[in-house]
Amino acid sequence: MAQDSQQNGVVAAETAMAAGIVGCRYEVTTLMRKLAICIIYIGVSTALIRFNKHMMQKDIFPFSLALSAIHMLVSTVLCGVLFIVRPSMFPAMCIVRDQKLDLAKWFVPIGVCFAVMLYGSNQAYMYCSVALLQFMKEANVMIVFLISCAVGLQIMNRLRFALIVWVIVGATVSVSG
Repeated sequence: MAQDSQQNGVVAAETAMAAGIVGCRYEVTTLMRKLAICIIYIGVSTALIRFNKHMMQKDIFPFSLALSAIHMLVSTVLCGVLFIVRPSMFPAMCIVRDQKLDLAKWFVPIGVCFAVMLYGSNQAYMYCSVALLQFMKEANVMIVFLISCAVGLQIMNRLRFALIVWVIVGATVSVSG
């Protein structure tokens, strides 16, 4: 009897170890998948930025307004097609389906700001290097955070302030050389 309970204990321990190994493999697989998605995202983003810089040369296609409009049109169409094909990728849409006007009140100003930003960044490719512009775009994160603090959506503390100063000083040193 004691041997059976001991054998059952060994089997239970082996089962638990196997489950731990499977869980560990699952975590590693999930981590690798997420890492691959991040690498692909960075690669595609870099390629698009370089392509926009190439397109904005004076002898190729120096029309930043048209390039921005095409970008936004393609994004809108592809997002709509994705919603039709896989609505499960948009779980919040069933919540706001009856509130289209209220939703438009929030998204139209955001879309207009994005369009102006896109036009400005494409226009800037004609005059500045990609590296300088990417450093300057990083300042947008700080600006949004500071505006969020000003309107009461975020709270400023000493650590956040020190991080903002650190990033601004680092970007300034990088930009000025």
